[in-house]
Amino acid sequence: MTPVRESLVESVKALSEDEARQTLDFVHALRRRKELAELARRLAGRPGYRLPSPEHPGFPPVEPAETTGIPASQLVIRDRS
Repeated sequence: MTPVRESLVESVKALSEDEARQTLDFVHALRRRKELAELARRLAGRPGYRLPSPEHPGFPPVEPAETTGIPASQLVIRDRS
């Protein structure tokens, strides 16, 4: 194991449970960002795909509509059981 990895292992051993969870979330985010960058690179040359710019703010959160009765997702689950 490289010295950097050994140092990382020792540092992780000293973390609290909450700090370890936050660190793990950070590692997952790094991997996801790398995977998304690779996907964007592969799709960039294909004319059928248009990717939003990295500066795109995204979509605002949407509140679910209030309805009466059983939600459709629950009906699907019930029908498949």
